[in-house]
Amino acid sequence: MNWPAWACVAAGVGCALVSIRIGQDGVARYGRRVPVTEMIAVGRQGDRRMLLGGLASWAMAGFFVAAAGFAI
Repeated sequence: MNWPAWACVAAGVGCALVSIRIGQDGVARYGRRVPVTEMIAVGRQGDRRMLLGGLASWAMAGFFVAAAGFAI
C-alpha cells in the first residue's frame, strides 16, 4: 500500500475543506462568497482568516501534486 500518497490525498482534502469553509464565511463579512483566487489578496489587507484560506488552497494543490508524484 502506498501510504505517502494516501496521506497526501487526505491532507489535500482537509485543506480543501478548510479553504471552502473560510470562503463561505466571507458571506458574513463581505456579503458574498470570497473565491479562492481573492483570498490571499483580501488576507494581505488584514483579514488573517482569509489569508489562511488562501494558503490552505495552495497547500491543497501542493498535496495533490505530491500525491500524484508518490503514486507514479
